[in-house]
Amino acid sequence: MAAPEKLTYDRVFRVVIAQFLDRFSFDLGAVKRSCVHVAVPDGRMVPLDTWNLFHRTGTTA
Repeated sequence: MAAPEKLTYDRVFRVVIAQFLDRFSFDLGAVKRSCVHVAVPDGRMVPLDTWNLFHRTGTTA
């Protein structure tokens, strides 16, 4: 796709739509193919779609 020269990464607004998996919809294959990750405070990168199930603070599984 042709884009104007002035359109650089610092001028782009990104929207990500991802499902948050739960114990009923967990799909390991989808997690392995996930290309959207979140940096957690300890420095790890975790898949966004597992955030609610495993990485959000204050939750119980």
